[in-house]
Amino acid sequence: MLGKLLSGRTASSSAQIPLSFKVTGMRELRFDTLSENEASVDSGLEIWRLLSHQIRRNPYDLRAHTQRILLTQHEGLQDRTSGSLLDLFLALGNSGLMLRTRMLDICRDQLDEETVDLFDTWLQEGAEDQAGGWMSGSMLSTGEIARGSKLLKQQRSVVESQYTDVLAEIQDHIEYGQIDLAQTLLESEILEGRATAELEQELLAVYQHTRNSSQLEAMSNALIDAGVELSETWQDARVRAENW
Repeated sequence: MLGKLLSGRTASSSAQIPLSFKVTGMRELRFDTLSENEASVDSGLEIWRLLSHQIRRNPYDLRAHTQRILLTQHEGLQDRTSGSLLDLFLALGNSGLMLRTRMLDICRDQLDEETVDLFDTWLQEGAEDQAGGWMSGSMLSTGEIARGSKLLKQQRSVVESQYTDVLAEIQDHIEYGQIDLAQTLLESEILEGRATAELEQELLAVYQHTRNSSQLEAMSNALIDAGVELSETWQDARVRAENW
């Protein structure tokens, strides 16, 4: 019976994999592997909306943020660049400086001078002193314009994440070469009081791999200011970093 049903089905009537399934399962940051039809303006907008929904559910999905921002470089989506970038800045606050800087540099040509100045100031002075306000394409902004008002509560939702273990998510980022994303997650976890020996070792390995002694020192000072006693492993890394 099943054989007869399949034999009578033409190629054009075969079930197609829904675009939402492909987007959810994609680990690449750019959607270069989509077919010509899937890469059309209409499909691009659909993908952008799917990623927006994902970010609304889990504001700390950095892969989705990055995919969404890069997607707005395509024709027909550039009016959503500023809002997509704003959502990344809101989600990370003062964390993930490397990622925020890289995404802003990619988007500069699509942004007006005033918007670029706003994000540049945000990078230099931090999130606390920046005005809010809604931008086209933003899912996380309330539209409130008030300095010092946090538009997004900094609380990571483990339930909404596709990973049950943050270490697995971090190792996944590292495996796919997304070192800056891994570093951002590691720093956030440790600064928010969820440090473990494994997370500490992963972060120190990232600093050593990237020869980022300045960020190691900045993170050390942040932990000390928070009343955290640096481990012997961490202290040894600071000494070794002098020769990086």
